Amino acid sequence: MFGGYEHPVLGLARRLLNPLIIFFSLVVAAALENQRFDGLLLLLGILAFLMASQVFDGFEFFEVPFSAQGGNVGYALNLSIAWLIVLIILGSVGVLSGIIDDYNGRVLTWWALITPLLLFIGHSLVGTYLEILRGQGSIRRSVIVGANELGRKLADRIHQQRSLMIRVEAFFDNRSGSRCDAELKDLLFGGLGDVATYVAE
Repeated sequence: MFGGYEHPVLGLARRLLNPLIIFFSLVVAAALENQRFDGLLLLLGILAFLMASQVFDGFEFFEVPFSAQGGNVGYALNLSIAWLIVLIILGSVGVLSGIIDDYNGRVLTWWALITPLLLFIGHSLVGTYLEILRGQGSIRRSVIVGANELGRKLADRIHQQRSLMIRVEAFFDNRSGSRCDAELKDLLFGGLGDVATYVAE
């Protein structure tokens, strides 16, 4: 259910933002050392692109806002951890193949240092843009049938997954009183027979 829809900006950012920033960061690092972006650096950039697309996909960076991930510091830490994993994998490949000695160490150092900063800036820009879209109403409405614990958990999950761009507006349940979740009583808009009317409005 949760993977059925995501905003196009989110879909593009999730798949391409991190790998592209990492590749661009390598180009910047080479420029800082006045080194030509040759075949070796291109190979490294491609490998990093492929690695990052897999590693960063394991982190739910765009699912919840910064505040829910420990604030900016926690978010930056998670980005750094993901980047460190990519560096460890690439470093292992370079050492085992012996190709690492062919690279300029200063370029690699610049690359390792500036990439987390560029990643954080990129994520901040995308996150800000998505929150603007949410504020402008570029978000789908939804209702949940069942004002119970399961319904509340589902609403919480939808709220946490910001990439869905969905807002839960109402709950419907034929049960009332103590049989309904106390936290949801104010959002209970009727019974099952009222769902079609509400959605049509």
